[in-house]
Amino acid sequence: MIAAGLIVLAAAGCSPGAGGAEPSGSAPGSGVVQGHLYGVGGPPPGTRQAWTGTVSFDGGGTHADVAVKDDGSYSIALGPGRYTVAGSSPRYQDGKQACSPATGAVEVTAGSTTTVDVLCQMR
Repeated sequence: MIAAGLIVLAAAGCSPGAGGAEPSGSAPGSGVVQGHLYGVGGPPPGTRQAWTGTVSFDGGGTHADVAVKDDGSYSIALGPGRYTVAGSSPRYQDGKQACSPATGAVEVTAGSTTTVDVLCQMR
């Protein structure tokens, strides 16, 4: 049985350009948010698995979705501000229910890269 989803944000600010180049087409004054979408838990051994899906950002009247690659990674350029993060995957309740948003928000700073991993918690 799949438990209610849980997104865990592991946000760590980095210096500009850290962790890879900005996504192509990013606007000047934007910051980059990158990370992975993982399914965690499940039957033993309960390892972390990279999942495809979508990661969504909402903040300051802006909504943005980014597709997650086959290796579970994503990267998106966003304007400075605070954003809530949510993730979904066809492997989590057939994609019909998003992982629950975590408390708190990610702070995007111009010229910086922030890492946010989204974890869909399973039993």
